[in-house]
Amino acid sequence: MGNKINTSGLKKDKLLQKCELLMVRGIDSASDVSEQLNVSYNTAKSYIEIVRGRWQDYHTVEELQAKRKELIKKTEAIINESWELKNGAKNTLEATGALRTALMAIERLQKLHGIDDVPPQPELPKEAQISQLANTLNTTLSPKAKQMVLDSIKKAIRLQKQTQQN
Repeated sequence: MGNKINTSGLKKDKLLQKCELLMVRGIDSASDVSEQLNVSYNTAKSYIEIVRGRWQDYHTVEELQAKRKELIKKTEAIINESWELKNGAKNTLEATGALRTALMAIERLQKLHGIDDVPPQPELPKEAQISQLANTLNTTLSPKAKQMVLDSIKKAIRLQKQTQQN
């Protein structure tokens, strides 16, 4: 019986380490952690609280801000590389994969900037949604990434016009 308790403690430690890695990557919602670690929602929630408590004990605010800035730079690099891969894709499947990677990186970037914690709001008209998306992209992406997004949009508009003319 003593072995089971010890094994259970080791398993919890491993799960807490995995939880911390997920949180460093920007995955910090209880439902996402629950899914990734294959544990219940309440267990994931308690693990997140434990990890946050550890971070408060071991890291100063300056260290956490430096880590966040480093993660933001890495995430922006992933976005840039994804757009370049999409533009150089040999087929639709490669382009779709690159766009998925860019989307996931943008979502991570939003979490790092704290934009994802906005409470749900009623559905806005399409024009307002597009305006908000453009504003979010404008504030979260680097100038190079913004230009890549604009170039892709312009290319899509040209292709759409060509398709409509034919």
